[in-house]
Amino acid sequence: MRHCQVADPESSGHLTTGVETGGLHFQSTLRAARDALPASARQLLPPFHQLGLGAVPDIQEQLTRAIETGAAESLRESLEDSMGRARLLSESGVGAGAFLGAVPCMQSLRFTHECFTTALRIRLGLPHPALAGIRRCDCGEELPEGIAAGQHLLRCSRGGERTLTHDGIRDALYFILRDSGYSVRREARGIFPLREGETEGRVMDLVAADPQGGAAPSG
Repeated sequence: MRHCQVADPESSGHLTTGVETGGLHFQSTLRAARDALPASARQLLPPFHQLGLGAVPDIQEQLTRAIETGAAESLRESLEDSMGRARLLSESGVGAGAFLGAVPCMQSLRFTHECFTTALRIRLGLPHPALAGIRRCDCGEELPEGIAAGQHLLRCSRGGERTLTHDGIRDALYFILRDSGYSVRREARGIFPLREGETEGRVMDLVAADPQGGAAPSG
């Protein structure tokens, strides 16, 4: 349902005129439902006396988005640890978990069972059974309890997994840009001026130029 409209606009005005003060059960129920909405959702609703007099495009979608956004913000504010707030903010972004719902219609969209389970546990904030009983990383850092242990392993530079992940993302973007018609260089030097003490300068992962002119992404 994407519109809010009743079948008989002529009669609906009489039914809803007294909703703000009426004592009928449906009137008090409507007021209670409205008052339970977060402020961002309440302001999307037309006045009660206008309900049914015209269509409100996409009202259900807008209300749902406002309610879910308000719930996520309330949950984030209630969290005491900064890691939990940061994780919730990241995972509530548009498309943040879309890869878990991708239809595996080709090999490049498929996970191994172990990788999918790990990705899903990270998404849901669940501990990793494979880490049970392990108290210290190979880098020497003591692993905390719960999901924080897995978070450390994702960013730890020991073993090379982080570098492999970085290079894989860089290369995927390289091929996307190249196939889109950009001129792309990987690991480019000479883009930034040398800072004090530097001899070679910083490396840009990717530098892209649009042959047709205009701005091109880099990073």
